[in-house]
Amino acid sequence: MTPEQLKGTKLTVADYHGQCPEATDGVTDLSKATNQCDTFGILVNKFNASGTGITVERVASADWNDYMAAIDTSFAGHQQADVIEMNGSRVAPYASRGLILPIDAAKYGVDIPELTEAGASAATIDGTQQAIPFDIAAELINVNLDILGDAGVLGPDGSFVPPKSADEFLQLCKTIKEKTGKQPFGLAFVDDMASTWLFMTSVWQQGGDFVNADGSAPTVNTPEAEKALTFLNELIKLGYVDNSADYATSNQDFLNGDVAMVFNGGWEVNNFVTQAKFHYYATDFPNLWGKPSVLADSDVWTVSRNKGDDPVKYRAALEFLKFLTDNNAGWARGTGLIPVTKEVLASDEYRSLPQRANYLKTAESYAHMPPQVADYSALEAAMRAGVTNSTLNGVAPDAALKEAQAQAERDFKR
Repeated sequence: MTPEQLKGTKLTVADYHGQCPEATDGVTDLSKATNQCDTFGILVNKFNASGTGITVERVASADWNDYMAAIDTSFAGHQQADVIEMNGSRVAPYASRGLILPIDAAKYGVDIPELTEAGASAATIDGTQQAIPFDIAAELINVNLDILGDAGVLGPDGSFVPPKSADEFLQLCKTIKEKTGKQPFGLAFVDDMASTWLFMTSVWQQGGDFVNADGSAPTVNTPEAEKALTFLNELIKLGYVDNSADYATSNQDFLNGDVAMVFNGGWEVNNFVTQAKFHYYATDFPNLWGKPSVLADSDVWTVSRNKGDDPVKYRAALEFLKFLTDNNAGWARGTGLIPVTKEVLASDEYRSLPQRANYLKTAESYAHMPPQVADYSALEAAMRAGVTNSTLNGVAPDAALKEAQAQAERDFKR
């Protein structure tokens, strides 16, 4: 296929990065980007100005809570975008129904840069690549070193000393609270997934999982899950975390200097670096249970199957996705998210960015993706219900997990 054949091709792209025209209109310089919204807008501008003759039009940029419902509606009405962004954990049902194109870039003459192991796994289902990864979005521990210094818990060189067990974490929280009066730990409980993600992280660190080996049945109610949920409740009971906090409150309390440590992802690192008035440090979430792991997902790009399987449209879509992958360094710089190409992850340019070198273990091996099963949304909903019932409604962990298991078995489609 020649470049001449691609000229004049129009691609529609659905994404969930939001619109920020004041920062992106007419801008093609990625160095001016500071967050996901303006970074992606500038990337699209840069591609459209690159001279390929392919034009990208963004057709949907909704809040994540409404985004996937809008995508389902577009597929139902045969009005789906040519290129659709999803979390890697949401790809399986679309792949199983043949709604998206398996990615064989070489077949269309497109050379995608070599992906990291985490990036490749996020986009591969049963050995077939179904998407092009954009980043790894992993949870981290974000630390106010000033508070920890006042509590006397830093290392001799003033560094953060990660606890090595759940008991050590509770003891660290106890010391922080007693010595400083500050809230030791923060994460969002209300209208957010953070508490469920910490629960999942704790289960994986114990070697557990939420589906059986072949992914055919949910395993929400396990001894590992009960330990993880009990740990969350212990943090609440001892006053080490505020279970009335939502996402915005959790972040703002940390930035205000009222919280010593917060569980949040790389997508907030640039924000914290810019706004924190204290010595801020982001690093890998501690291994509290024996097996280093932390909840991660990936923003990935899928190519919709089109009527007639038009090879020109597919080639154009893959050219756009190659462009995004070629610019993975700019995306990682502007967002704080972990890059998915080996070259960028290994580069001095990336590792010299603020805080990035502190969570390389997450990038290289700790990041743990959710199970890639056809009905992950139902599984996640059951886990979230169990965590919420216990941490917000006071239901005992064993009872909450028993109910969550029943919900998962009822709703989870094999």
